[in-house]
Amino acid sequence: MFIDLSLNDKELQQFQELGFVGPFNFLEPQDVDSLTASKSFIKRSLWEKIVLKIARITEIQDRKLPSFFWGKARWNKGLHVALPEFYKLSTNPVILDKVSSILGDNILQWSAHILNKKPSNDYCWHRDVELLEIKGVTVWLALTNVTKQSSIAIITGSHEFLSYPQELRSNSGLNITDDYAVLEEAQKLNSKCELISVDIKPGEFFIFAGSLWHSAKNSSSVERTAIIFQYSPPSEKIQIPITNDPPILWKSSSPPCLLLKGKNEYDHNLIVLPPK
Repeated sequence: MFIDLSLNDKELQQFQELGFVGPFNFLEPQDVDSLTASKSFIKRSLWEKIVLKIARITEIQDRKLPSFFWGKARWNKGLHVALPEFYKLSTNPVILDKVSSILGDNILQWSAHILNKKPSNDYCWHRDVELLEIKGVTVWLALTNVTKQSSIAIITGSHEFLSYPQELRSNSGLNITDDYAVLEEAQKLNSKCELISVDIKPGEFFIFAGSLWHSAKNSSSVERTAIIFQYSPPSEKIQIPITNDPPILWKSSSPPCLLLKGKNEYDHNLIVLPPK
Protein backbone atom coordinates (compact mmCIF):
# COMPACT_ATOMS: atom_id res chain seq x y z
CA MET A 1 0.00 0.00 0.00
CA PHE A 2 1.31 3.43 -0.97
CA ILE A 3 1.85 5.82 1.94
CA ASP A 4 2.36 9.50 1.20
CA LEU A 5 5.16 10.80 3.43
CA SER A 6 5.39 14.20 1.76
CA LEU A 7 5.05 17.48 3.62
CA ASN A 8 1.46 18.63 3.99
CA ASP A 9 0.35 22.12 2.95
CA LYS A 10 0.82 23.58 6.44
CA GLU A 11 4.33 22.14 6.76
CA LEU A 12 5.31 23.33 3.31
CA GLN A 13 4.03 26.83 4.10
CA GLN A 14 6.08 26.86 7.31
CA PHE A 15 9.19 25.88 5.39
CA GLN A 16 8.62 28.59 2.80
CA GLU A 17 8.01 31.29 5.41
CA LEU A 18 10.44 30.34 8.19
CA GLY A 19 13.05 28.31 6.33
CA PHE A 20 12.65 25.11 8.34
CA VAL A 21 10.16 22.39 9.17
CA GLY A 22 10.06 19.60 11.73
CA PRO A 23 11.16 17.79 13.76
CA PHE A 24 9.89 14.44 12.50
CA ASN A 25 10.18 11.01 14.10
CA PHE A 26 12.55 8.69 12.25
CA LEU A 27 14.77 6.31 14.24
CA GLU A 28 13.87 4.32 17.33
CA PRO A 29 16.37 4.44 20.25
CA GLN A 30 17.68 0.97 19.44
CA ASP A 31 18.28 2.02 15.82
CA VAL A 32 20.30 5.05 16.95
CA ASP A 33 22.35 2.82 19.27
CA SER A 34 22.93 0.28 16.49
CA LEU A 35 24.10 2.96 14.05
CA THR A 36 26.46 4.76 16.39
CA ALA A 37 27.89 1.47 17.66
CA SER A 38 28.56 0.10 14.17
CA LYS A 39 32.19 -0.44 13.18
CA SER A 40 31.95 1.74 10.08
CA PHE A 41 30.44 4.67 12.02
CA ILE A 42 33.03 4.50 14.79
CA LYS A 43 35.90 4.05 12.33
CA ARG A 44 34.78 6.94 10.15
CA SER A 45 34.13 9.24 13.09
CA LEU A 46 37.56 8.46 14.54
CA TRP A 47 39.26 8.98 11.17
CA GLU A 48 37.61 12.35 10.71
CA LYS A 49 38.79 13.46 14.14
CA ILE A 50 42.33 12.44 13.17
CA VAL A 51 42.15 14.32 9.88
CA LEU A 52 40.81 17.45 11.60
CA LYS A 53 43.64 17.24 14.11
CA ILE A 54 46.13 17.03 11.25
CA ALA A 55 44.49 20.11 9.75
CA ARG A 56 44.83 22.02 13.01
CA ILE A 57 48.46 20.99 13.51
CA THR A 58 49.38 22.00 9.98
CA GLU A 59 47.31 25.19 10.36
CA ILE A 60 45.25 24.64 7.21
CA GLN A 61 41.53 24.18 6.71
CA ASP A 62 40.41 20.58 6.42
CA ARG A 63 38.88 21.23 2.99
CA LYS A 64 42.30 22.23 1.69
CA LEU A 65 43.59 18.75 2.45
CA PRO A 66 44.05 16.46 -0.58
CA SER A 67 41.06 14.24 -1.34
CA PHE A 68 43.01 11.05 -0.58
CA PHE A 69 42.61 11.85 3.13
CA TRP A 70 38.89 11.22 2.74
CA GLY A 71 39.06 8.14 0.52
CA LYS A 72 36.04 7.37 -1.64
CA ALA A 73 34.14 10.18 0.07
CA ARG A 74 36.59 12.71 -1.52
CA TRP A 75 35.81 15.28 1.21
CA ASN A 76 34.43 15.45 4.73
CA LYS A 77 30.83 15.60 3.45
CA GLY A 78 31.00 12.56 1.18
CA LEU A 79 29.82 9.74 3.43
CA HIS A 80 26.71 9.11 1.31
CA VAL A 81 28.98 7.40 -1.24
CA ALA A 82 31.27 5.74 1.31
CA LEU A 83 28.97 4.20 3.92
CA PRO A 84 25.98 2.03 2.88
CA GLU A 85 24.30 2.78 6.22
CA PHE A 86 24.25 6.49 5.42
CA TYR A 87 22.95 5.89 1.91
CA LYS A 88 20.13 3.74 3.34
CA LEU A 89 19.16 6.41 5.86
CA SER A 90 19.29 9.33 3.46
CA THR A 91 17.14 7.59 0.85
CA ASN A 92 14.45 6.44 3.28
CA PRO A 93 11.04 7.69 2.06
CA VAL A 94 10.39 9.27 5.46
CA ILE A 95 13.16 11.74 4.56
CA LEU A 96 13.26 11.68 0.77
CA ASP A 97 9.54 12.23 0.20
CA LYS A 98 9.67 15.36 2.36
CA VAL A 99 12.76 16.63 0.57
CA SER A 100 11.03 16.03 -2.76
CA SER A 101 8.07 18.12 -1.57
CA ILE A 102 10.46 21.08 -1.50
CA LEU A 103 12.88 20.38 -4.35
CA GLY A 104 10.72 18.53 -6.86
CA ASP A 105 10.92 15.15 -8.59
CA ASN A 106 14.62 15.21 -9.53
CA ILE A 107 16.93 14.90 -6.53
CA LEU A 108 20.70 14.75 -6.09
CA GLN A 109 22.37 13.99 -2.80
CA TRP A 110 25.81 15.55 -2.52
CA SER A 111 26.50 15.51 1.21
CA ALA A 112 26.44 13.31 4.29
CA HIS A 113 28.51 14.25 7.30
CA ILE A 114 28.93 13.20 10.94
CA LEU A 115 28.72 16.16 13.33
CA ASN A 116 30.45 15.54 16.65
CA LYS A 117 30.23 18.58 18.91
CA LYS A 118 32.14 18.67 22.19
CA PRO A 119 30.90 20.73 25.16
CA SER A 120 31.53 24.47 24.80
CA ASN A 121 32.82 23.92 21.25
CA ASP A 122 30.36 26.17 19.43
CA TYR A 123 30.29 26.90 15.70
CA CYS A 124 29.74 30.51 14.67
CA TRP A 125 26.68 31.78 12.87
CA HIS A 126 26.98 31.05 9.18
CA ARG A 127 25.35 30.04 5.95
CA ASP A 128 26.72 26.90 4.27
CA VAL A 129 28.84 28.32 1.47
CA GLU A 130 28.12 25.37 -0.82
CA LEU A 131 24.56 26.71 -0.99
CA LEU A 132 25.28 30.41 -1.40
CA GLU A 133 24.16 30.52 -5.01
CA ILE A 134 22.31 27.26 -5.51
CA LYS A 135 19.06 25.73 -4.35
CA GLY A 136 19.18 22.98 -1.77
CA VAL A 137 18.06 21.70 1.62
CA THR A 138 19.74 20.19 4.66
CA VAL A 139 18.37 17.36 6.79
CA TRP A 140 19.72 17.47 10.37
CA LEU A 141 19.35 14.09 12.11
CA ALA A 142 19.88 14.00 15.87
CA LEU A 143 21.67 10.92 17.22
CA THR A 144 23.16 11.07 20.73
CA ASN A 145 23.00 13.53 23.64
CA VAL A 146 20.92 16.02 21.67
CA THR A 147 18.85 18.47 23.72
CA LYS A 148 17.92 22.15 23.35
CA GLN A 149 21.28 22.90 25.01
CA SER A 150 23.25 20.93 22.42
CA SER A 151 21.10 21.31 19.32
CA ILE A 152 21.31 23.78 16.44
CA ALA A 153 20.20 27.41 16.54
CA ILE A 154 18.53 29.12 13.58
CA ILE A 155 17.31 32.57 12.56
CA THR A 156 13.84 32.13 11.08
CA GLY A 157 13.24 33.85 7.75
CA SER A 158 16.96 34.40 7.09
CA HIS A 159 16.85 32.03 4.12
CA GLU A 160 15.42 34.91 2.08
CA PHE A 161 18.36 37.26 2.68
CA LEU A 162 20.97 38.06 0.05
CA SER A 163 23.61 38.63 2.75
CA TYR A 164 24.99 36.06 5.17
CA PRO A 165 26.87 36.14 8.50
CA GLN A 166 30.39 35.50 7.14
CA GLU A 167 29.96 38.31 4.63
CA LEU A 168 28.64 40.69 7.29
CA ARG A 169 31.63 39.90 9.50
CA SER A 170 33.99 40.71 6.64
CA ASN A 171 32.16 43.87 5.53
CA SER A 172 30.91 45.41 8.76
CA GLY A 173 32.63 43.56 11.60
CA LEU A 174 29.55 41.65 12.80
CA ASN A 175 30.43 39.42 15.77
CA ILE A 176 29.10 36.11 14.50
CA THR A 177 29.71 34.43 17.86
CA ASP A 178 27.15 36.74 19.51
CA ASP A 179 23.62 35.35 19.15
CA TYR A 180 21.86 38.62 19.83
CA ALA A 181 24.12 40.70 17.62
CA VAL A 182 23.32 38.32 14.76
CA LEU A 183 19.61 38.39 15.56
CA GLU A 184 19.64 42.21 15.65
CA GLU A 185 21.30 42.26 12.23
CA ALA A 186 18.71 39.84 10.86
CA GLN A 187 15.85 41.91 12.26
CA LYS A 188 17.14 44.93 10.36
CA LEU A 189 16.32 42.94 7.24
CA ASN A 190 13.11 41.34 8.53
CA SER A 191 11.62 42.43 11.84
CA LYS A 192 9.79 39.09 12.16
CA CYS A 193 13.01 37.08 12.44
CA GLU A 194 13.37 34.98 15.58
CA LEU A 195 16.26 33.08 17.15
CA ILE A 196 15.28 29.48 17.86
CA SER A 197 17.18 26.62 19.44
CA VAL A 198 15.59 23.67 17.69
CA ASP A 199 13.91 21.35 20.18
CA ILE A 200 14.83 17.98 18.73
CA LYS A 201 15.43 14.58 20.30
CA PRO A 202 17.68 11.66 19.30
CA GLY A 203 16.18 9.80 16.36
CA GLU A 204 14.32 12.86 15.05
CA PHE A 205 15.24 15.10 12.10
CA PHE A 206 14.28 18.49 10.78
CA ILE A 207 14.76 20.08 7.37
CA PHE A 208 16.04 23.58 6.72
CA ALA A 209 16.71 25.69 3.66
CA GLY A 210 20.33 25.70 2.56
CA SER A 211 20.45 29.48 2.81
CA LEU A 212 19.19 29.65 6.41
CA TRP A 213 21.48 31.31 8.98
CA HIS A 214 22.37 28.78 11.66
CA SER A 215 24.92 27.90 14.32
CA ALA A 216 25.87 24.81 16.28
CA LYS A 217 25.76 25.05 20.05
CA ASN A 218 26.64 22.68 22.85
CA SER A 219 26.28 24.13 26.33
CA SER A 220 25.77 20.67 27.83
CA SER A 221 28.44 18.62 29.61
CA VAL A 222 28.70 15.81 27.04
CA GLU A 223 29.58 15.42 23.37
CA ARG A 224 26.60 15.30 21.06
CA THR A 225 26.38 13.58 17.69
CA ALA A 226 24.24 14.30 14.65
CA ILE A 227 24.31 13.71 10.90
CA ILE A 228 23.48 16.03 8.05
CA PHE A 229 22.28 15.04 4.60
CA GLN A 230 22.17 17.68 1.84
CA TYR A 231 20.21 17.60 -1.42
CA SER A 232 19.74 19.74 -4.54
CA PRO A 233 18.12 19.42 -7.97
CA PRO A 234 20.48 18.16 -10.72
CA SER A 235 20.26 21.57 -12.38
CA GLU A 236 22.48 23.01 -9.62
CA LYS A 237 26.26 22.79 -9.98
CA ILE A 238 27.74 21.44 -6.75
CA GLN A 239 31.23 22.54 -5.74
CA ILE A 240 33.61 21.95 -2.84
CA PRO A 241 34.56 25.18 -1.07
CA ILE A 242 38.08 25.74 0.20
CA THR A 243 37.14 28.76 2.29
CA ASN A 244 34.09 29.65 4.37
CA ASP A 245 34.63 33.42 4.32
CA PRO A 246 34.50 35.72 1.30
CA PRO A 247 36.00 35.68 -1.19
CA ILE A 248 34.92 32.04 -1.47
CA LEU A 249 37.46 29.81 -3.20
CA TRP A 250 36.53 26.46 -4.75
CA LYS A 251 38.35 23.21 -5.44
CA SER A 252 38.80 22.25 -9.07
CA SER A 253 37.54 18.72 -8.34
CA SER A 254 33.82 17.97 -8.01
CA PRO A 255 32.15 16.23 -5.07
CA PRO A 256 30.54 12.85 -5.74
CA CYS A 257 26.75 13.01 -6.11
CA LEU A 258 24.02 10.38 -6.12
CA LEU A 259 20.95 10.64 -8.31
CA LEU A 260 18.29 9.54 -5.84
CA LYS A 261 15.14 10.37 -7.74
CA GLY A 262 14.05 11.36 -11.24
CA LYS A 263 16.52 12.08 -14.01
CA ASN A 264 19.64 14.14 -14.65
CA GLU A 265 19.74 16.15 -17.87
CA TYR A 266 22.93 18.04 -17.02
CA ASP A 267 26.62 17.19 -17.18
CA HIS A 268 28.12 19.58 -14.62
CA ASN A 269 28.10 17.23 -11.60
CA LEU A 270 30.01 14.05 -10.83
CA ILE A 271 27.34 11.33 -10.61
CA VAL A 272 28.49 8.05 -9.04
CA LEU A 273 26.94 4.74 -8.08
CA PRO A 274 25.58 4.13 -4.57
CA PRO A 275 27.85 2.38 -2.04
CA LYS A 276 27.56 -1.38 -1.56
